[in-house]
Amino acid sequence: MNSMDRKRIAEIERLLKIAIDELSSMERQRQFLIDQISSLKRERESLLHSAAIKESLVQYPSTSGNLTQSSSGDEKIRLFHSLFAAAKMYMPGDSRVAEEN
Repeated sequence: MNSMDRKRIAEIERLLKIAIDELSSMERQRQFLIDQISSLKRERESLLHSAAIKESLVQYPSTSGNLTQSSSGDEKIRLFHSLFAAAKMYMPGDSRVAEEN
């Protein structure tokens, strides 16, 4: 083996070490990202689940306490207005809106 071959072998070994170290670093980064994705998905599912539970417990305003298909038209309209009150999406000319505000 001549001196050129030894230099080339040393260079190849150096490049192999760099490539192995880089691959190891990428594998650690990959595992970090996999863990982060899993954690974020769990958090999202937890929030969606608790939001769904909260939403199912929402009480809508009604004089009788429960709003059903047989509730009066005024109660249903009050519910409709309460749902859109924050958005100020009232029907123009509706006298009931003026009474409630």
